[in-house]
Amino acid sequence: TPQVLDALKKYNVHATFFLVGNTLTSENQNIVKREVAEGHSIGFHSSTHDYATLYPNGIVNTEEIQAEIATMKNSLKKILGETFQTTLWRYPGGHMSWEGTEKSDELFKQLGIHWIDWNAMVGDAEPLDRQPTTVAEMLAFHQHSLEVYPDYNIRVVLMHDSVDKELTKQALPQLIEFYQANGYQFGVLY
Repeated sequence: TPQVLDALKKYNVHATFFLVGNTLTSENQNIVKREVAEGHSIGFHSSTHDYATLYPNGIVNTEEIQAEIATMKNSLKKILGETFQTTLWRYPGGHMSWEGTEKSDELFKQLGIHWIDWNAMVGDAEPLDRQPTTVAEMLAFHQHSLEVYPDYNIRVVLMHDSVDKELTKQALPQLIEFYQANGYQFGVLY
């Protein structure tokens, strides 16, 4: 994440980081604090990212999601202070991938949380045999994703920031430059 934050800072753009609770270790707390201090927003992306628990038989387990949100909220308040709030949730795997989202969507309404999906991506979450292996391939994958969803003025780009996503970090500056050259403004989700 420091490499991603450095690139965002260099280009003076902001992003939204959807965090997984089990990655909020003592070693990563300063990174989370830096994300917020530098003007980025934070959203929930579950506590476990365990599809079998979150979506048994492909069906959303709303009670588990509610429990994981509570766990994450507590963890983030310990790191960022009691005033920390977020109204964002991104379903691991995406909203469109699961059955039974109606119940969890209703829960989110009650909690004042909005679920977010993406309409552009770089392919870093695809099965390994389909993931880009070079920056050029990643940029081409991204371009194709724009063609799949052509009628959007606002882009939410799915990118993953973890130790095994070096290619994503390498492609980030070129992606930022692409959006800037095409008149997009960067912002955070709330």
